[in-house]
Amino acid sequence: MILLAIAVLPLVLIGTGFLETAFMDTQTARLIDDIIWMIFLLEYIVMITLSSDKKQYFKNNKLLFFIIILTPPLIVPDTASAFRVLRVARVLRLLIVVEKGIKPLMESFTRDSFNYILIYSITLVAISGIVFSVIEEIDIFDGIWWAITTVTTVGYGDMYPTSDAGRVVAFLVMIVGIGFVSVLTAAIAAHFVDIDQDDTNEELIAKLDDLDEHVQHLSGQIKSLENELDEYKK
Repeated sequence: MILLAIAVLPLVLIGTGFLETAFMDTQTARLIDDIIWMIFLLEYIVMITLSSDKKQYFKNNKLLFFIIILTPPLIVPDTASAFRVLRVARVLRLLIVVEKGIKPLMESFTRDSFNYILIYSITLVAISGIVFSVIEEIDIFDGIWWAITTVTTVGYGDMYPTSDAGRVVAFLVMIVGIGFVSVLTAAIAAHFVDIDQDDTNEELIAKLDDLDEHVQHLSGQIKSLENELDEYKK
Protein backbone atom coordinates (compact mmCIF):
# COMPACT_ATOMS: atom_id res chain seq x y z
CA MET A 1 0.00 0.00 0.00
CA ILE A 2 2.92 2.36 0.70
CA LEU A 3 4.42 1.64 -2.73
CA LEU A 4 1.05 2.26 -4.39
CA ALA A 5 0.78 5.59 -2.58
CA ILE A 6 4.24 6.58 -3.85
CA ALA A 7 3.27 5.55 -7.40
CA VAL A 8 0.41 8.06 -7.32
CA LEU A 9 2.75 11.07 -7.75
CA PRO A 10 4.15 10.23 -11.22
CA LEU A 11 0.73 8.92 -12.33
CA VAL A 12 -0.95 12.21 -11.40
CA LEU A 13 1.77 14.21 -13.16
CA ILE A 14 1.38 12.10 -16.32
CA GLY A 15 -2.42 12.00 -16.13
CA THR A 16 -2.72 15.79 -15.88
CA GLY A 17 -0.19 16.44 -18.62
CA PHE A 18 2.48 18.01 -16.41
CA LEU A 19 4.87 15.18 -17.25
CA GLU A 20 5.29 13.60 -20.68
CA THR A 21 6.77 10.12 -21.11
CA ALA A 22 7.22 7.77 -24.02
CA PHE A 23 6.21 4.63 -22.11
CA MET A 24 2.79 5.82 -20.85
CA ASP A 25 0.06 8.15 -22.13
CA THR A 26 -2.35 10.21 -20.04
CA GLN A 27 -5.29 7.83 -20.37
CA THR A 28 -3.24 4.85 -19.20
CA ALA A 29 -1.91 6.83 -16.25
CA ARG A 30 -5.44 7.84 -15.24
CA LEU A 31 -6.66 4.25 -15.54
CA ILE A 32 -3.86 2.94 -13.30
CA ASP A 33 -4.50 5.78 -10.84
CA ASP A 34 -8.20 4.84 -10.69
CA ILE A 35 -7.26 1.20 -10.06
CA ILE A 36 -5.05 2.28 -7.16
CA TRP A 37 -7.96 4.26 -5.71
CA MET A 38 -10.15 1.14 -5.92
CA ILE A 39 -7.45 -0.89 -4.15
CA PHE A 40 -7.35 1.66 -1.31
CA LEU A 41 -11.15 1.57 -1.09
CA LEU A 42 -11.17 -2.24 -1.05
CA GLU A 43 -8.50 -2.34 1.66
CA TYR A 44 -10.48 0.07 3.84
CA ILE A 45 -13.72 -1.89 3.42
CA VAL A 46 -12.04 -5.22 4.19
CA MET A 47 -10.15 -3.92 7.23
CA ILE A 48 -13.11 -2.13 8.80
CA THR A 49 -15.28 -5.21 8.18
CA LEU A 50 -12.78 -7.49 9.92
CA SER A 51 -12.21 -5.06 12.79
CA SER A 52 -14.01 -5.98 16.03
CA ASP A 53 -14.14 -2.30 17.04
CA LYS A 54 -15.19 -0.44 13.91
CA LYS A 55 -15.44 2.95 15.62
CA GLN A 56 -11.88 2.65 16.88
CA TYR A 57 -10.65 1.58 13.43
CA PHE A 58 -12.34 4.61 11.88
CA LYS A 59 -10.73 6.92 14.44
CA ASN A 60 -7.29 5.39 13.80
CA ASN A 61 -7.67 5.62 10.00
CA LYS A 62 -9.54 8.89 9.48
CA LEU A 63 -6.79 10.12 7.16
CA LEU A 64 -7.22 7.15 4.82
CA PHE A 65 -11.02 7.59 4.87
CA PHE A 66 -10.90 11.27 3.89
CA ILE A 67 -8.28 10.63 1.19
CA ILE A 68 -10.55 8.00 -0.36
CA ILE A 69 -13.53 10.37 -0.22
CA LEU A 70 -11.62 13.37 -1.63
CA THR A 71 -9.79 11.57 -4.46
CA PRO A 72 -12.35 9.45 -6.36
CA PRO A 73 -12.02 8.54 -10.06
CA LEU A 74 -13.07 11.43 -12.31
CA ILE A 75 -14.38 10.85 -15.84
CA VAL A 76 -14.37 14.35 -17.32
CA PRO A 77 -13.09 16.01 -20.53
CA ASP A 78 -9.56 17.37 -20.61
CA THR A 79 -10.92 20.88 -21.12
CA ALA A 80 -12.45 20.95 -17.66
CA SER A 81 -9.59 22.65 -15.84
CA ALA A 82 -11.44 22.66 -12.52
CA PHE A 83 -11.53 18.88 -12.53
CA ARG A 84 -7.85 18.80 -13.37
CA VAL A 85 -7.29 20.46 -10.00
CA LEU A 86 -9.26 17.64 -8.38
CA ARG A 87 -7.08 15.13 -10.17
CA VAL A 88 -3.99 16.85 -8.81
CA ALA A 89 -5.55 16.56 -5.33
CA ARG A 90 -4.84 12.83 -5.57
CA VAL A 91 -1.30 13.68 -4.53
CA LEU A 92 -2.84 13.75 -1.04
CA ARG A 93 -2.49 9.96 -1.13
CA LEU A 94 1.20 10.51 -0.47
CA LEU A 95 0.15 11.28 3.10
CA ILE A 96 -0.51 7.54 3.40
CA VAL A 97 3.23 7.07 3.03
CA VAL A 98 3.73 9.22 6.11
CA GLU A 99 0.90 7.57 8.04
CA LYS A 100 1.77 3.95 7.27
CA GLY A 101 5.46 4.06 6.56
CA ILE A 102 7.57 6.98 7.74
CA LYS A 103 5.70 7.64 11.01
CA PRO A 104 5.96 4.05 12.35
CA LEU A 105 9.56 3.89 11.16
CA MET A 106 10.51 7.05 13.07
CA GLU A 107 8.66 5.80 16.16
CA SER A 108 10.70 2.61 16.06
CA PHE A 109 13.92 4.63 15.86
CA THR A 110 13.07 6.85 18.82
CA ARG A 111 12.21 4.04 21.25
CA ASP A 112 14.74 2.41 23.57
CA SER A 113 17.58 4.70 22.34
CA PHE A 114 17.59 3.15 18.86
CA ASN A 115 17.82 6.63 17.36
CA TYR A 116 21.28 6.85 18.94
CA ILE A 117 22.19 3.43 17.54
CA LEU A 118 21.16 4.70 14.10
CA ILE A 119 23.44 7.71 14.50
CA TYR A 120 26.30 5.46 15.66
CA SER A 121 25.77 3.19 12.65
CA ILE A 122 25.85 6.06 10.16
CA THR A 123 28.92 7.53 11.87
CA LEU A 124 30.65 4.14 11.82
CA VAL A 125 29.96 3.71 8.11
CA ALA A 126 31.25 7.20 7.30
CA ILE A 127 34.42 7.00 9.41
CA SER A 128 35.30 3.43 8.46
CA GLY A 129 34.69 4.22 4.79
CA ILE A 130 37.00 7.23 4.93
CA VAL A 131 39.70 5.31 6.83
CA PHE A 132 39.42 2.39 4.41
CA SER A 133 39.74 4.72 1.42
CA VAL A 134 42.90 6.29 2.87
CA ILE A 135 44.51 2.93 3.70
CA GLU A 136 43.61 1.28 0.40
CA GLU A 137 44.24 4.50 -1.59
CA ILE A 138 40.83 4.62 -3.26
CA ASP A 139 38.14 7.28 -3.67
CA ILE A 140 36.30 8.29 -0.47
CA PHE A 141 32.89 7.50 -1.95
CA ASP A 142 34.15 4.05 -2.95
CA GLY A 143 35.32 3.55 0.63
CA ILE A 144 31.91 4.52 2.01
CA TRP A 145 30.25 2.24 -0.56
CA TRP A 146 32.46 -0.62 0.68
CA ALA A 147 31.47 0.14 4.30
CA ILE A 148 27.76 0.11 3.44
CA THR A 149 27.95 -3.20 1.59
CA THR A 150 29.95 -4.65 4.48
CA VAL A 151 27.70 -3.64 7.39
CA THR A 152 24.59 -4.76 5.48
CA THR A 153 26.25 -8.15 4.73
CA VAL A 154 25.66 -7.64 0.99
CA GLY A 155 29.33 -8.00 0.09
CA TYR A 156 29.40 -7.48 -3.67
CA GLY A 157 33.11 -8.20 -3.74
CA ASP A 158 33.84 -5.30 -6.09
CA MET A 159 36.13 -3.85 -3.40
CA TYR A 160 38.01 -5.66 -0.66
CA PRO A 161 41.03 -4.96 1.59
CA THR A 162 44.43 -5.86 0.17
CA SER A 163 46.60 -4.61 3.05
CA ASP A 164 46.89 -5.80 6.63
CA ALA A 165 45.65 -2.46 7.97
CA GLY A 166 42.67 -2.62 5.60
CA ARG A 167 41.82 -6.13 6.85
CA VAL A 168 41.88 -4.86 10.45
CA VAL A 169 39.44 -2.09 9.54
CA ALA A 170 37.25 -4.61 7.71
CA PHE A 171 37.27 -6.91 10.76
CA LEU A 172 36.12 -4.08 13.05
CA VAL A 173 33.42 -2.99 10.61
CA MET A 174 32.10 -6.54 10.26
CA ILE A 175 31.99 -7.14 14.02
CA VAL A 176 30.66 -3.76 15.19
CA GLY A 177 28.75 -2.54 12.14
CA ILE A 178 26.80 -5.71 11.49
CA GLY A 179 25.80 -5.73 15.16
CA PHE A 180 24.41 -2.19 14.93
CA VAL A 181 22.46 -2.96 11.74
CA SER A 182 21.06 -6.13 13.29
CA VAL A 183 19.84 -4.19 16.33
CA LEU A 184 18.17 -1.60 14.09
CA THR A 185 16.43 -4.31 12.09
CA ALA A 186 15.24 -5.98 15.28
CA ALA A 187 13.93 -2.63 16.57
CA ILE A 188 11.84 -2.07 13.45
CA ALA A 189 10.45 -5.62 13.58
CA ALA A 190 9.68 -5.28 17.31
CA HIS A 191 7.79 -2.05 16.67
CA PHE A 192 5.38 -3.66 14.20
CA VAL A 193 5.00 -6.69 16.48
CA ASP A 194 4.03 -4.31 19.30
CA ILE A 195 1.44 -2.69 17.03
CA ASP A 196 -0.13 -6.10 16.33
CA GLN A 197 -0.01 -6.91 20.04
CA ASP A 198 -1.74 -3.62 20.89
CA ASP A 199 -4.49 -4.40 18.36
CA THR A 200 -4.91 -7.86 19.89
CA ASN A 201 -5.12 -6.38 23.40
CA GLU A 202 -7.76 -3.88 22.26
CA GLU A 203 -9.85 -6.70 20.80
CA LEU A 204 -9.46 -8.72 24.00
CA ILE A 205 -10.52 -5.74 26.14
CA ALA A 206 -13.58 -5.19 23.91
CA LYS A 207 -14.56 -8.86 24.29
CA LEU A 208 -14.10 -8.69 28.07
CA ASP A 209 -16.31 -5.59 28.19
CA ASP A 210 -19.03 -7.45 26.25
CA LEU A 211 -18.69 -10.42 28.60
CA ASP A 212 -18.99 -8.11 31.62
CA GLU A 213 -22.21 -6.64 30.20
CA HIS A 214 -23.64 -10.14 29.70
CA VAL A 215 -22.70 -11.11 33.26
CA GLN A 216 -24.35 -8.00 34.66
CA HIS A 217 -27.47 -8.71 32.60
CA LEU A 218 -27.59 -12.28 33.86
CA SER A 219 -27.07 -11.07 37.44
CA GLY A 220 -30.03 -8.75 37.06
CA GLN A 221 -32.19 -11.60 35.76
CA ILE A 222 -31.12 -13.85 38.65
CA LYS A 223 -32.02 -11.18 41.19
CA SER A 224 -35.38 -10.70 39.50
CA LEU A 225 -36.03 -14.46 39.67
CA GLU A 226 -35.00 -14.52 43.33
CA ASN A 227 -37.44 -11.73 44.10
CA GLU A 228 -40.22 -13.53 42.26
CA LEU A 229 -39.38 -16.75 44.14
CA ASP A 230 -39.53 -14.94 47.48
CA GLU A 231 -42.91 -13.49 46.56
CA TYR A 232 -44.12 -16.94 45.56
CA LYS A 233 -42.96 -18.41 48.90
CA LYS A 234 -44.73 -15.67 50.81
